[in-house]
Amino acid sequence: MTLLFKHLSVKIFINFSLTFLFIWGHPLQLAAQQSDAYGAGLNGSTVAITGFWSVTGNPAGLASLQYTSFGMDYSNRFSMSQLSSKGLSVGFKTNLGTLGLNMRFFGYSAYNEIAAGIVYSKMLSKKLSVGIKLNYYRWSSGNDYEVNQNVSFDGGIQYELSSSLLVGFSFKNPMTFFNKKVKIQTVSSNLKLGLSYYFIPELMVTTEVEKNSFSTILIFRGGMEYVYKKMFSFRTGIGTGMEIFSIGLGYNIKHLETSFAATWHTTLGLSPQISLSYHL
Repeated sequence: MTLLFKHLSVKIFINFSLTFLFIWGHPLQLAAQQSDAYGAGLNGSTVAITGFWSVTGNPAGLASLQYTSFGMDYSNRFSMSQLSSKGLSVGFKTNLGTLGLNMRFFGYSAYNEIAAGIVYSKMLSKKLSVGIKLNYYRWSSGNDYEVNQNVSFDGGIQYELSSSLLVGFSFKNPMTFFNKKVKIQTVSSNLKLGLSYYFIPELMVTTEVEKNSFSTILIFRGGMEYVYKKMFSFRTGIGTGMEIFSIGLGYNIKHLETSFAATWHTTLGLSPQISLSYHL
């Protein structure tokens, strides 16, 4: 009975909190904040990361994509089914650059969010790549409250300082930083600057600093990845935000890549996540 009462209490609290935030125009926007399990294993330190999963991070990183790729990911935030998130992504090269599509659904019947985006990225030179992402957001409640919608854009740049050192910069919905008068239904914003460095081809370290619209305090993150025999990957990350530690594993076989990750929140605990990607 005690466990059942605790479960019902948590569910009622979540329903009330999400509905309250929705009514007062402050959606959680977790669909917009979520990343894939690869990035989660590095504690989100991905502004200087390249490849397919840049479709959920710095759009400039997608320019290095070599093959048409499809991906899906699932996260169970704080191990609560009501806070689960599901995502689908695709990336492919064209004669004019690299295109990517990404859609994510967060929540459940009482409250849910949808985030969808289109990415365009291009290599301007052998060392310089740029990217932009157009976003659509939708927040809705299972009750009779009005559906909220918004559009925004992200952008990024990456520059290869050497064969082992890459620097990256990205911004997310910069208009929120300038339009201070709008207090309702705005989308969260952030600016990121960081780098990634390969000590050896199998060992990479990444670090970044973030300024977001939720806080005046800068957030620092760092991550590390070690690849064993091009098949197994071991990842970990730390940060100064609320999610202070992460760990991740990867398994690659032929065209299929699988990533597992878990991040630890100082107050709410563990958030497991999984991503699958297939490269043609």
